This record gives sequence, structure tokens and C-alpha cells, in this order.
Amino acid sequence: MKKQRHGNVNGLKVVASAAMLAATSSLFAYSNTSGIERAPEYGFGDQTISILDGDKANLYGSGRAFTLGYSAGVGHSDNVDYSASAPESGRYIYFAPYAGISKVIRDHQFWFNVQSRVASFDTGNDDAYTDFAAQAAAMFNSNGRHRFEVDTRYLRGHHQNNVQRARNAGITDEDLDRYAEPSVTVRYILGHPSARLRFAVLGTAADREYRNNRYATEFYDHQRTGLGLQGFYQLASKTTLIGGVGVLETEFDTIETGFESRDSETTKVYAGLRWLATAKTAGEIRIGFRNTDFDSGDYSDEDRLYWNVLVDWRPRLRDKISLSTSRSQEVSRFSDFADVERTQYTVRWIHNWQDRYQTNLGVDYLDVVYTGDAATGSRTDDLIRYVAGVKAKIGEKSTIGLGYVHSERDSDSPAFDYDADTIELTLEAHL
Repeated sequence: MKKQRHGNVNGLKVVASAAMLAATSSLFAYSNTSGIERAPEYGFGDQTISILDGDKANLYGSGRAFTLGYSAGVGHSDNVDYSASAPESGRYIYFAPYAGISKVIRDHQFWFNVQSRVASFDTGNDDAYTDFAAQAAAMFNSNGRHRFEVDTRYLRGHHQNNVQRARNAGITDEDLDRYAEPSVTVRYILGHPSARLRFAVLGTAADREYRNNRYATEFYDHQRTGLGLQGFYQLASKTTLIGGVGVLETEFDTIETGFESRDSETTKVYAGLRWLATAKTAGEIRIGFRNTDFDSGDYSDEDRLYWNVLVDWRPRLRDKISLSTSRSQEVSRFSDFADVERTQYTVRWIHNWQDRYQTNLGVDYLDVVYTGDAATGSRTDDLIRYVAGVKAKIGEKSTIGLGYVHSERDSDSPAFDYDADTIELTLEAHL
């Protein structure tokens, strides 16, 4: 019988300060924080490009030659560790500066961006962290019909979900898992941006290595390499068909004793539509199939439907309602499970009361399924989160915000249930 010991794998769990950003950030054009995206097990936000979906670098500059700013906040959570049995309340403070430079030389463009986040908790140094991300990217344009993009990144991040694992191992006051990940993505695009039909070929490579708690994280180190082909067909001036196919290989450095290898090859095929129908409605739909072929015979190969749907609706000039749903699957970094499937539904309403005041209300629902073999079994978590926030401009380049988040998780393994309430005061500035 295999021993299932890694625990507290989260769906929407992030550090309190990161969770609150969803209520108080991205409300103004110069906000540089994004709140919760995808999986909270990525404390800083997963900066790896999704090669199978063909997403472009999400740190590309906004067109300004130079950007500089920061966000800062203080807050309180009644369950800092998201614990089911022994919730611990605490206060925290964070500071997150960012800077970016972009340059255009003839038809070629260059970007360099850096971003950091430092947080401290009164519950102890084991909850503190310092994250950092840097990106250097370039786009070379030849006669408008040929473009070549290079995107290199370096990420230092952390995970907050090792608390239950440490308790099971009899360890107290263990630091958060910290990792470093360099990555590179290249893409060649054939076709002028105004052409009806365009193609792109892309490739990526990333190497994630954990820096501490090696008794457990030694088995999380892994590499990812991928290739993809994309196509774009412009139906109308504001409507584009998109499609693609990609292959991603995942290899772990070390196999934990008593567990099977999680090395795998994933193939993904998708098609979709991107549109800007009117001044009030815009969106994108992607639907596809994903097959994961594991090297180990103990893990069954997975054929799954996945999707990504986002619709923005502006019924009035001062209102924006965003509806999104997605299903994604990835290889688990934990030895207990082979893969993790997440199905998420999100509703957001942003209202501008005046030029200087804005409110944000939202609900997130996430269903997470962890699948192992016959010995480790599976686990399903249902998470829900309610978000409310308000922001006000201070002058032309700063905002102050107040946000509240209530989150709770219902798992078929009661040891992973929790509920938490967080309130945070934020300050953001674009210099």
C-alpha cells in the first residue's frame, strides 16, 4: 500500500494578501496586480507561458517607453494557514514594486520587465516570502509578413500548501516551499497582421527547481518542453477563428520511493473564436481535447474535454460585467497524484461611480479533482469565494482601496476543509 502523505493541495488558496488583490486590483488602467489566476498553489502567479494554448507573454509592455510603480497593503486574516482544525489569525503587510522598459528600433520591439513581492506576517517568519520575476523579450519584424518572437523569463516563487505535509511529518514552523524557474519561448509568425490567414509555430522550455524543504520538494523538481502550431483566420474586421495543436513533455528529476513516475506527454488540440462584436461586448471561446500519456502503466491515460470562455459585457459606460469559465488539466507535482483537473466559473461586476471611485463584486467557484492510481485513489475539492472591494483615486497616479474576501473549501477528505475571512487596505501608484 502506498502512503498518501502530501496534503493541502489547494484550489483557490493563496496567501491572504494575494487573495485580496482580486477585490482591489486591476480596477484602473495603471494597476499592475492581477489577483488570483488559475491555481493558488502558485503563490506569485504562474508566469510560464501555456504553450498548448499558444498564449503570448503576459508581461509585455503596454507601449509606454518606461513604466514604474508599486502596490502595497496591510491586512488581517482569521485563517492564515487555511487550516481545517487549528485556524490561526494574523496580520500581514506586503510591498510589490514593478518596472518595465520598452524600445522600438525600426520595426523591431524590445521589452524588459521586473516585478517583485515581499510579504511579512506577525504569525512568524515561516509565513514570510519574497518573490521575483524578470522578463526580457524581443519581436523582430521583417517586411510585416514574418515575425520572430523570443521571450525569456526568470521566476522565484513559493507555495503555501505545505502546511499539512509538514504536520504529517512532525515538523513545526516550516518555511514555505520556494522554487526558481528559468524559461524561454520562441515563436515564428507567418502573415501580415492584417492578412486574412496567419500561422505561427512556437516552442518552449522551462526548468523548475525547489530551493528548500528538500526532504519533500526533491520530488517536485521537473522540466517542461513543448512545441505548438497555431492558425488564425479573420472572418471579419473584429472576428477571428483560432485553432492549434501542441505537445508538451513533463519530466521529473527524482521518483519518490514507493511511488510511480509522473513523467508524461500531453497532446492538445483546440479551436475557437475571438470577437469584438460591438463596443459593449467582447470575448473569446476555446474548446478542445487533451490527451495525457503517462510513462507509468499504473496511471491511466487521460482523454479530456477542456475549454476557456471569457465574455466582457458593458451594458453601460460605467459598468463592466465579466463572465468566464474554464477547464484545465496538468500533471501533479505531488507523488500522490498523477494529474489535477480544475473547472472554474467566475462572475465579476465593476462599477465606476465617478471618475475617481470604483466598486468590484465577484464570485468564484472552483471544482478540483486530484487523480492517482488504485492505491492513492482520488480527491475532489469544491471551493467558493466571495469578493468585494472599493477603490478611490488619489490624484492622477495613485489609488487607495479596501477589500474583503470570504473563501471556503469543501473536500471529500474533511482534513482539507477550511473557511477564511480576509480584509485588506491597499495603496497603488504608477509613477
